[in-house]
Amino acid sequence: MAVSLPTCLSVNAEEIEVSLSCEIRDNSGINDKPARGPVDIPSVSIDNHTLYINSSHPDYTLQLVDVDDNVVYEVFVSANTNSVVLPAIYVGEYRLNLLTNNWYFWGYIEL
Repeated sequence: MAVSLPTCLSVNAEEIEVSLSCEIRDNSGINDKPARGPVDIPSVSIDNHTLYINSSHPDYTLQLVDVDDNVVYEVFVSANTNSVVLPAIYVGEYRLNLLTNNWYFWGYIEL
């Protein structure tokens, strides 16, 4: 009896999931009531210099921050964008920031 296993052709073996943390960026627009549920942390992965946002999301400001804590790259990412190609001139370890009006998501990537 032959068994065929399903294959997933859309997964790229080079794509690496980025672990993100979350903090309140500005609570001036948030009322004093505690949140009723968890914050939706975006699902993000990277393949070479292409960053993939694998979940629905609001508009973001994307920043790359170097080891000296300098913002070296910043770009607006609209809610209907699912990938961003980062400039090839950036090589090494960077902190990736995704900023919304009230939330700050961050993690580390290697380019």
